[in-house]
Amino acid sequence: MQPGRPSSASLNIVPIDATKARLKLIPLSPLSKGELKLFQHAVHHNRHLRAADIPQLELYSMSYCRAVAAHKRKDTEAWQCEIRIVLAIARSLRLTVQSAQEPKTVGRKREAPLPSFYELMGAQGDRS
Repeated sequence: MQPGRPSSASLNIVPIDATKARLKLIPLSPLSKGELKLFQHAVHHNRHLRAADIPQLELYSMSYCRAVAAHKRKDTEAWQCEIRIVLAIARSLRLTVQSAQEPKTVGRKREAPLPSFYELMGAQGDRS
């Protein structure tokens, strides 16, 4: 709790109910074993996905498996087409690292100042 009068921004924050169990996301249409495995992997590792994302997740899983199959067949044209679809869906679902992070935050991490000469010398002095 912060001292003083609460700001209007802090009054608009909705508390998260951490005790509530997450709904299980199940595909609407039947998927192959590989597609289902990818679907479940995406759901398990991306906690922000909701029931409204299920149709796109299905398309993502199907396109990914078609891209892998095209790569095995050495069909470059089909592979490129499927990869574009996979990446577009992944970005819209925020499955890629760059779409999941705020661009300003990524830029700040890159702009971190390098350690000074004295900090480097101090670190070397600690090792001896």
